[in-house]
Parts: sequence; C-alpha cells; structure tokens
Amino acid sequence: MPRRWVQRMQLALAELCPEFNTHRMVREYTESCYLPALDHFQRLGADGCAGARALAQWRARVTATWHDTRVERAESSGSGRLNTGSRSR
Repeated sequence: MPRRWVQRMQLALAELCPEFNTHRMVREYTESCYLPALDHFQRLGADGCAGARALAQWRARVTATWHDTRVERAESSGSGRLNTGSRSR
C-alpha cells in the first residue's frame, strides 16, 4: 500500500468532507429554495388568498394580451449586462 498516497487521500477527505456533504446541501437547499418558496406561498395565501387572486388576474391579463406583444429587435455587444429598458450604446 503506497503510504504517501493514503496520507494524501486522508488529508483530502479531511479537508473536503466538511464542505461537500449532505448536511451542507440540505441547509443550502432549505435556505435558498424551500424557505423562499414557503414565504412566497404564505404571501400568496394571506388575506384570503388576495395575492394569489392578484397573480391569477395578472396572468390572465398577460395571456389575453400576449398576441399584442412582440420583440422588434434585440442587440447586445456582449461586453456587459444589459438591463430591460436600457440601451446598449
């Protein structure tokens, strides 16, 4: 058994396991996905689902008028971020 290789692998595991493990993954998913989704769900359901009703009305309005929406031209120099409504020049 090559001792230097085994030592190297033991060191790698000791350094990597605290960073790459299921506990960290579950914590990150909870913080970045599940809790924001729960917050969104609670906001939509508050006040007799007023938020959900408003969202449904907005979606119906967008769907009904979607045929009137078009993109005439889109350009980018590829040199940076272009925000909606701003010009690339």
